[in-house]
Amino acid sequence: MKAKKALILAVVLSFVAIANCMAQVTAGEIMQDIKNFIWSTDEKVAKFVRPVKEGLKEKRLDVDFFAGMSQGFDNNVNLDPERRKDGFFEVTLGADLGYAYSDDLRLMSDSMITELLYYNANESNFLDLSNKTTIELDIWDDAAALGGSYAFNTAFFPVDKDASYTAHKIGTYLKTGNYDPFYHKLKYDFSYKNYHKYRTRRHSGIKSETEVGIVNNSVGHEGGWLLFDMVLLKNLTEFGRSSSNYYFMHYYDYWFFKLKPSIVLFATDELSLTSSFQYTKKDYDDRTSSEDDEHVYDDNYRLNFGLIYRITKSCSLSGNYSYRDNRSNEPLQKYAGSVWTLGVYYTF
Repeated sequence: MKAKKALILAVVLSFVAIANCMAQVTAGEIMQDIKNFIWSTDEKVAKFVRPVKEGLKEKRLDVDFFAGMSQGFDNNVNLDPERRKDGFFEVTLGADLGYAYSDDLRLMSDSMITELLYYNANESNFLDLSNKTTIELDIWDDAAALGGSYAFNTAFFPVDKDASYTAHKIGTYLKTGNYDPFYHKLKYDFSYKNYHKYRTRRHSGIKSETEVGIVNNSVGHEGGWLLFDMVLLKNLTEFGRSSSNYYFMHYYDYWFFKLKPSIVLFATDELSLTSSFQYTKKDYDDRTSSEDDEHVYDDNYRLNFGLIYRITKSCSLSGNYSYRDNRSNEPLQKYAGSVWTLGVYYTF
């Protein structure tokens, strides 16, 4: 009986650590959105970079670099009912490489390194390395584009080593239009995330050498509309399933639905305002609530507001507010929290 209780406890603790790990990267997602928005164009590069970039362009290569640092405050670091508060400092470096093999075929690679340091909640500190490589082909007389991508992401938690993981993601898509003034994209993604320190257990309870992994399959539609060259409207709709290779964690397998509308207002040449709302619905297969024995469901809401002010052609300031609220019929999964960030970013 003691062995059985120990096994159940190990499984629960494994899931809690994995859930916390997923929560801790929220601030990094904000930085990724900012980087994607203010990435420089050729006209905005520093003079010492221009000759190098022009030389590369003759070889059909285009390279951009991004550096940013931000100061923030998170009033619910672990996204749980305890609401632990702490400030953090974040540094990000990025590089974007594009290669035009021909007028219709191109290769794109996007790499980022992000380090996030909390002042007191050191177990949430992490270093994240990521790369996404995409190949895209124009089809139907340039009326549409067919693409495929592979993304690699590894996160290292120096204090809470059990939360460290590596993720792989393969995707394919078909898109039409290029904000002229509309665009549409249909996509499919498959991802696999494995946790370095956790091993699965056999039905007998004996630990194996296989790392605990989580598989995600999803299909989605993304659309955008550019109005009067001043307002950009976008929406992402996604549906999929998350499951584990660990028999004792099938309890946490679920279906999900995601809806994410967003808007960007180009108020002036220097000032842009952004806002987005994300709703995610999760329905668990077998997990029942400790409160009423019904199947567990989560309704997750995220609201973001931001502004970006371009000081020079290459330097920008950004402020961002993000609110997260998870409503569930399982009391342990109910939480709410906010993140504020202020940062400076340089593109060249």
